Amino acid sequence: MLETQNLFGHVGGGRFDTLLDAVHAYVHNLNTHPQYEGFRLARSQARAEGEKTLDGDRLAATLRGYSTRGMAYVADLRALMRDNTMASLDGARLGRVTPRRWAQAW
Repeated sequence: MLETQNLFGHVGGGRFDTLLDAVHAYVHNLNTHPQYEGFRLARSQARAEGEKTLDGDRLAATLRGYSTRGMAYVADLRALMRDNTMASLDGARLGRVTPRRWAQAW
């Protein structure tokens, strides 16, 4: 059982049976909640300007409203991305893989 506050900076929040469930909830929230319109706008503008890759570090700055910790959350998120060399994934594209196969790959 995973608690969201441990995973993505939430205070309160839900519990998830798997990491994949938590990631799905995080992505859904980013793509639908009004608080993250700035994130979606920045992502859309980058794509409209023809950027082939999205800059995760730059997009992270738009997530200060995701947590009550504000920019401290953004700093932690950037550190997590840097420490795990996630910038190399900025240009990644999802293939046609079922969630089960994707989860098994990890």
